[in-house]
Amino acid sequence: MQADIEGAVSLARLAADFDWRWTFQNAEAFYRLAGWQVVYSSDTVAILQTVPGRQDRIAKALFDTDFLTLQRAVGEDLESVLVPLTDVGNGDASYLVALVDLFADLSQRFNAELGKPADLRPGRYATVRWDLPRLVLLLTAFDSGASLQIVNPTYQQWRDRPAMTSRERSGTDTLADRDRVDDTAPESWADWVAALTISLPRMGNNSYLRLRISEARIVVFEMGMYGDQLKIAIPNPSFADAGMSDPFGICASTDWTEYTEHQGESGWHRSVAWPARYQDYRSMAACATALLREGNPHLLPAAIEFEAWAYDDANTPDTSALVRRSS
Repeated sequence: MQADIEGAVSLARLAADFDWRWTFQNAEAFYRLAGWQVVYSSDTVAILQTVPGRQDRIAKALFDTDFLTLQRAVGEDLESVLVPLTDVGNGDASYLVALVDLFADLSQRFNAELGKPADLRPGRYATVRWDLPRLVLLLTAFDSGASLQIVNPTYQQWRDRPAMTSRERSGTDTLADRDRVDDTAPESWADWVAALTISLPRMGNNSYLRLRISEARIVVFEMGMYGDQLKIAIPNPSFADAGMSDPFGICASTDWTEYTEHQGESGWHRSVAWPARYQDYRSMAACATALLREGNPHLLPAAIEFEAWAYDDANTPDTSALVRRSS
């Protein structure tokens, strides 16, 4: 994967300092400052080459004067500019691992340059957002790569309009992946750990992933309401049948905290800040797997049952990596 982190930070700083008026002429002034070449331009879109000689580094500016007028942004034309920060990937395992690390590094550098983000949205479509005086900046990542979006605040306000979730419609949470119809788990434990690792950063806000081999051997992952913390929790009964009182005997990390919930459940948990690097997620995945396997030397990955749910179905964890289609 090719990516220029410092170049991305410089672009974000340039956008943050620019005097945005969101007109055609104003946008062209920014292109010149950024050193971009206009490949194509019309009333609705401009295609921009951001790196000389690189046909895969094409930014896209979107214009909609009529829409912005309806939103009372009279005289404005530009909605947003989408800038790719990486080469386009095919979503294979090695690319996704590199993308996890890159997104964590980009987020850390953007935080240092722009300050604390206004919003964090983990998941398969990951987004970190900064609300600045004249614009909104979105750092995003998906299977095909990372990008920076420079957004007109009026357009972002329209994007942020309230939407009814499935939970609000039905009054219930959503549950997924209880039944693996025509699916099987990864065959080797190494593959299972890798699959679980790549699934963890894809958990959306206020979502849960529960792994178990019995009612007495359970591990739960939880992405917080604000998307800033991923937590692994191990209820005490999971230790009892393994003859343990805490997770230190199996998991290499020592930063575990004992908890007791108001319902009476107790156990141990630890957290990592999102977005994190791949190795942080892998440490959690390896710990969960080791606990589930403890005392079961002949256990196969297919024996692990999992449930994924969220308060909004759009945030339900993507567990596609945990199953492979039967041939």
